[in-house]
Amino acid sequence: MSHFFGVSNHSPDQVISFLKKRNAVKSGSDVAIITHGTVFKADRSFKRKIIFIISVIDFFKNIEVLKAKGDDYQVFLFASPLRISEVLGMSALDFEPDNEYKGMSYRLTVLNEDLYRKDLKLPGSTEVKRDTRKYLATLINSAKQGSFLNPLMTFIYTLPRASHQTPVKEVVATGIYRGWTSDKVFEAIGAKGLVLTRRAADLLENIIQSEMAHAYVEAFKMYKAEKKKGATVNIKSICKQTSTSDYEMRYLLSVLEANKVV
Repeated sequence: MSHFFGVSNHSPDQVISFLKKRNAVKSGSDVAIITHGTVFKADRSFKRKIIFIISVIDFFKNIEVLKAKGDDYQVFLFASPLRISEVLGMSALDFEPDNEYKGMSYRLTVLNEDLYRKDLKLPGSTEVKRDTRKYLATLINSAKQGSFLNPLMTFIYTLPRASHQTPVKEVVATGIYRGWTSDKVFEAIGAKGLVLTRRAADLLENIIQSEMAHAYVEAFKMYKAEKKKGATVNIKSICKQTSTSDYEMRYLLSVLEANKVV
């Protein structure tokens, strides 16, 4: 059986570098990056032993064929932690559950070499399968428990990876930090030359108009006020007062810092 790995915090190029350093590949040409809409035939062999899939839909279309391949095949799925966690038996290489919000939030990490090597020593992932109930339950629990990041990142991973995912995430984080209206958020997305489908726009509108989005706007108002005073900002205290998650707020801050907004 094949070996399955989930990646949420690194690009395909970064994973190729990771594999090259561990002598798993000599170059990017040793990796098959599956194009959208590909359907594998059960009776055909893969020319390459390492396979990258960047669409959850494509992964589930081909999961049975992938499971039937030999032990030396490695399949990497690039998706959000929430979607990867929907796949039972898959090894998550660069994220782990947040103990404070277990099952709803995840901490992004570096690529876990020990986990990668340990998985390869096993005979293969015989129990890899989709657990739709887990995914739906997580979404429901996220809404009940007040997660903003999970619905946002689930939405982000439905967008085209190369062109939309990072800039839309940066715009939304900036909008939350600065307290923009939804019109201003969409204006900023358009200014980057990006176009959203009507369905995608409606989904994003619901996310940035949600109670949790407004709670993070308030949390960042408090954060900026404390920063302006020159005081040490107690993020955990702010989040407790606004019923938000300090993990999620720190994640949004990391996006803002990388984009030089703060």
